[in-house]
Order: sequence, then C-alpha cells, then structure tokens
Amino acid sequence: SPRDHCLCPPKISPHNRKPAPSIPLPAQERSTMSLPTEPHELIYFDFNAGRAEAIRITFKAIGMDFKDVRIKQSDFGAKKKEGMYPTGLPVLKIGDTEYTQSLAILRYAGKLGQSLKGAASKLYPDDAKLCLSIDQALDVTQDLWFSFPQDKDEEAKKKNRQEYMAGKGKVFFSQLDEILKRTDGPFIGGTDLSIADLSVVFGSLKVFEMGFLDHVPKTWVKDNFPALSALEKVVDEHPMVTDYYKSTA
Repeated sequence: SPRDHCLCPPKISPHNRKPAPSIPLPAQERSTMSLPTEPHELIYFDFNAGRAEAIRITFKAIGMDFKDVRIKQSDFGAKKKEGMYPTGLPVLKIGDTEYTQSLAILRYAGKLGQSLKGAASKLYPDDAKLCLSIDQALDVTQDLWFSFPQDKDEEAKKKNRQEYMAGKGKVFFSQLDEILKRTDGPFIGGTDLSIADLSVVFGSLKVFEMGFLDHVPKTWVKDNFPALSALEKVVDEHPMVTDYYKSTA
C-alpha cells in the first residue's frame, strides 16, 4: 500500500553529541526466555535498504530464526498479476498466517527483544515516554513516504518532487532532526540503538543516498540535515548492524 512504501528543547550541536557506546552483541547476553518457535518468513525485495532492512537487522539482533525471502524487482509485477502480495511488500509469514505493514512487523520484532537482556532489549524499550519518541520518528517516516510524489509523466514527477522536497518533505525531515536532538544522542532514544534509528536510516536516509529517487539529489539529506547524516554513520558502525552484515556476507 502507499502508506507502507514512511515545542522542542534547545538543539544540541552534532559536534557535542556523545559517541556511540561499545555494546556487546546481544547474542552474548541472551536471557533464558525463548523466542517464538513457529516458522517466520520475511518477504521483501532483494536490496539492503527500504522497508524491510530494519526488520532483518532486528530479527538477527534478537536471535530470531527467520527465512529471508528476497524477490527481484523485475519479478514482482508478474507475482502481483498472479494475485500475490495485493498490499505490497514486506510480508511476514508466521506459520500459515500472513502479516503486512512494515512498521507493525518492525514493532513486533522489537517487542520480541524486550524479553532479552542487554542491547537487544532496548531496541523497542519497555518505557512509555521513550517509545513515544521512537514511535513518533517511525510515524514521521510513514507520513514522508505516504505523501511522496509519484507520477508517470517525468516532467510532472520532477516538478512535484522538487517542490515536495523544498516544502512538505523538508518539514518531515525537520521533525526527524528535532526528535534526534531532544537527547544528547547519538541515537533517537539517547545512548541506545532503537528500531526507529534502523528504520530512519535504512528505510529513508539510504533510499535517498542510494539514488532510488529520481530528481532528488543523493546528497539531499547530507546537505540539509548533517545531524541525520551523523546518525547514519553511528548506526552503520553499531555492533548489531555490523554483525548482521557479517552474517550475510
């Protein structure tokens, strides 16, 4: 579906933000509480960004066994014609049941981590006020992508996207910037990586940076919101993220 496709305290300079802490990998701190044993199958496109990458990383971080099904973009249209994936991707299959909506699936993965010890338990913490900021950031990205201009006519698309990024799109990024700067960082929730950081970085920032968006410069976020670019760097270097990519290499 299109929606599934994303007064503040004084601002703190990104130069004064605390560096990311060195956090042991969650597999080393797992509690004895078991994770679900039903087969989990996550279906999404075959690239390391977009709406499912944060889910993949979170599942890996919490030690959740899942089948990572990757569909080529060129094959997706034919599958849609066959009646598959009517609301789009990602889809999470648990046993015989299919679940949609990327942020619902991401929150599910984060909640599973609450039963663990260590860093994985803080991806979606059991703290209502902290989760308010995390959920706000997630929903801002949802609004960003829901409103993002699509048009079959290239000239209209170019005009509409340029106007969007100078107006409403920039407002959404300003909101993310303000949420990030509420704490002394380096993450949206403060010192701990959360599902919001993963979603903002892999579901939005890298989509811009990798050039998926026609008529929007790859450097748009870096040029306009350096604190968000700094967030991307500390997320990329976080042990949960580097561990995930080592496991998929």
